[in-house]
Amino acid sequence: YFRQLGAYGALTEAIATAEERNPELTERLYALEDALQAACAALREAGDRRINDQEIDDDLGWAVVASLDGCAETTRRVEATVQRITRLQTAAPGTP
Repeated sequence: YFRQLGAYGALTEAIATAEERNPELTERLYALEDALQAACAALREAGDRRINDQEIDDDLGWAVVASLDGCAETTRRVEATVQRITRLQTAAPGTP
């Protein structure tokens, strides 16, 4: 849950930077954000409920189990993409 949130936060920062420098990249990052939201929706809902001391019913629990592999894979993709973007921007400041 927290790894996915961290990846989402890093992606949000990358989107904000890309909006200023590279609109084409921004569209791809928004598509990746949509994929992350879809893949991790059940986990995020369960995490939010847990943090707010709300019940997690069996249906949501099973949905989390069913979505874990896809969420983990999408989270890794987001992390790798953000790392590549960060390296590129660090290597050549002022370029997308």
